[in-house]
Amino acid sequence: MTSKTLQTIINIWALITLSLILQAQTESEPNDLFSQATNLTLNNSTVTVQGHINPAGDADYYAINVPSRGLFILDLNNIAPEFGWVEMNFFDTTQNLLDDESAASGDPARIYQRVCEPGTYYIQIKDSWGNDTSPEPYNLTITFDTQDVYECNNTFAEANSIAIGETVQGQIAGEGDEDFFKVEVDRAGVLVANVNDVPSNIRMRIDIYNEGQEQIEYNTEQEGVPVELITQVCDPGIYFFKISSVYNNDVSVDLYNLTINFDTQDVYECNNSFLEATPIATCENIAAAIYDRGDVDYFVFNGIANQEITIELTNVAPGISPEIRLYNQIQNELKDRYSSYGQALSFSYILPATEQYYLRVRENGNNSGDSQLYNLIIRDNSCLTTTAINEVDLKRELIAYPNPVQDELNLNLGELPLDNAAINIYNALGKLLYTNKVLSQSISINVSDFPKGVLLVEYTSNNLSTIKRIKH
Repeated sequence: MTSKTLQTIINIWALITLSLILQAQTESEPNDLFSQATNLTLNNSTVTVQGHINPAGDADYYAINVPSRGLFILDLNNIAPEFGWVEMNFFDTTQNLLDDESAASGDPARIYQRVCEPGTYYIQIKDSWGNDTSPEPYNLTITFDTQDVYECNNTFAEANSIAIGETVQGQIAGEGDEDFFKVEVDRAGVLVANVNDVPSNIRMRIDIYNEGQEQIEYNTEQEGVPVELITQVCDPGIYFFKISSVYNNDVSVDLYNLTINFDTQDVYECNNSFLEATPIATCENIAAAIYDRGDVDYFVFNGIANQEITIELTNVAPGISPEIRLYNQIQNELKDRYSSYGQALSFSYILPATEQYYLRVRENGNNSGDSQLYNLIIRDNSCLTTTAINEVDLKRELIAYPNPVQDELNLNLGELPLDNAAINIYNALGKLLYTNKVLSQSISINVSDFPKGVLLVEYTSNNLSTIKRIKH
């Protein structure tokens, strides 16, 4: 590099430095009281001011007006070596202290402070001991960040309503910052919350609460790692999500992304205990999921003494090691089987008595889940088993859609006979909600006024009967 080139670079740097100095505002003394505060004006969301703590005991007050809620970032730099400690205090619009930070000479000081109301806020700079002074100026830079449009949402009462499937952005900015969101669901299902684009210095945490603001569960990961929380919910209503940092002093202005989805594929949930067991019939194909970690599915069926049954579980997700347990009517275990990850499971058993029996399906380790639906069937000698007969049986199957249903339920009878045919719809407790004769292979039924939950749709014709379960 030639001396001429070096001199050119020095000159350019000098011009840049001078430009920054000229752009910076300066304090207007006296500004020793709130009423005397130097007014600052933001330029593209930031402003830099230079001030002096001189003479001893001097305190500098600044006032800045903001038109909306947002995040103040205050940076105090270039503290002269004459000072032991310098204080930076931040006050709200009524001159109450919100936050404070101290720095030794040569060290910077920073404050992050979220404000929820527009108005004039105040900053005070002073020597902590009150007896030091310096002619050298300090630099105070104020940035006002309005990226997080969902603030202030720091409590249940301030929680932002978001739609299922919507992606929203937020910040963990300010010590102890917590972001609350809420969603509303109209049926049982699985809520899946994902936080992505986690800032590298934030160890993110997700908590879920019910409508009564009682914590259900939470999940967390390491710094910068996306977090997923999968929660089975059995009651319709409002659910709250709290997004926060594991460590309350973690701060970042980078935006994270939050998406909450709601999975209702498993129309048999919630069936997590003997009392909630879903009634099923032999030869009936069941499609359900062990979605949430720790999820357990209970089913109940009627058996006959000396009846030989075969229980089959297929289409098992790769991350699931399935386990099935068979219980008698008084809930004593009769038999259990499990298989390795992703493998189908089948076993036979001769029922000892005519009574109700229970099946429990879960992941063998009880510590993993998957949204993939498994298939469960209880076979006896009345079930159609050969391929040819199965193909005929599929044509004579009742098809019901959509599932879940909101308003119109469509039924297709395929090749099922119409002779003395009828459709009956019951709730999960067996109460009849609808009955009508069937005159065509395709019909639609408005179920919008039916109670939410599982609907049992029954087709009958002479000696034939089949049931489909629909979630409403």
